[in-house]
Amino acid sequence: MIDTLKIRLNDYEISKKHRFVFQPGSFDCDGNIYNENVVANICGDDIIANRGYLNNKKFNMTIYPPTKSNPLGSNIFLQMSLPKYHNENDNLSSLNYDETVSLFKNLEKELYSNGIKTNIYNSTLSRIDTFKNLYPDKDFCYYADLFSFLKLSRKKMRDYGTTFLFSNSDSEVCIYDKKVELLNKYGSDYINCIPSGNASIIRFENRLLKKRKINNELGFSDLKVLLTTDGYDNLKDNYYNTMKGQVFKINDIPACEYITRDKILNDLMVLKSIGGRNYFANYLRNKGYENLQEHTHLKILIDVVKKIEIESGSSKSKINQRIYNMKKMWEEQKANSILMKEIIIQEENFQMSSLYNELKSKMFSKAS
Repeated sequence: MIDTLKIRLNDYEISKKHRFVFQPGSFDCDGNIYNENVVANICGDDIIANRGYLNNKKFNMTIYPPTKSNPLGSNIFLQMSLPKYHNENDNLSSLNYDETVSLFKNLEKELYSNGIKTNIYNSTLSRIDTFKNLYPDKDFCYYADLFSFLKLSRKKMRDYGTTFLFSNSDSEVCIYDKKVELLNKYGSDYINCIPSGNASIIRFENRLLKKRKINNELGFSDLKVLLTTDGYDNLKDNYYNTMKGQVFKINDIPACEYITRDKILNDLMVLKSIGGRNYFANYLRNKGYENLQEHTHLKILIDVVKKIEIESGSSKSKINQRIYNMKKMWEEQKANSILMKEIIIQEENFQMSSLYNELKSKMFSKAS
């Protein structure tokens, strides 16, 4: 359920056993130092720097100087992926409630071993990402056109090919091809990371990026509230309400068909078998023919071309040759269209509505 979580520690002490690395401020050619402040107090000693870092495979921590909202102390934040903390190999599988509660008990102990004594439950939430993995019937590319049509309220859409990001300054909804991410990280061994029998993974994430947004959406921003059953259930309800109210809000999507990858593959293979190396040019010609054949007649095209040639001063023989070539090309593309319908090498027809309803059903199915 929860992926990335960013918290602000409110109750902590840093001992001399800490493993922070502190970054100095910037300086000019005269040696004047800028952007430095007291970022931490360690055993009574002020640490003057620009900021401090403690990063490892499980979590990242940053210490910032005091701000207007917290003028008396430093701002120390911890960010991590809960699934990756639980399983260092990947962040694919979500944690249930009991695993989430147990994780924070272990985290508090691990922070102590890194020189940070804290009551983790007094922390406040600064960011929280929730997700669900869907295992659709087809690869991501079949659903990409569908995602490009989505309009989410008050969010700008960015299309990165295998990722669709709908965002504003406070929140994001991200839909992406998880299989591509795993392939980039593990190569062909990614198959070991996914449940048996599932070759495709689409992840739907809801990201609340600021404390104020978290408060507005959940009614709280304290970690200790999140780790109660009511708080966790509230977070889960918020995720599904967002998916229902923004991504899957359409009840009756138009049943318009679109060309799938397998249909294109079928047509190109047919044209290659009869047209050799120019099969793609023939494919483009054929699609033009099919569109014209549906909306006009050959006679109208001949009359238009004849008028253009006459106004251009073409000779009668040149006009007749042009019309002969037009008729020949028209008949060739007509024959190609018939062949592509009769010779089905690999064809699957889908409707946008069926793809949308498939994902919608799997999103709200408890078994998926």
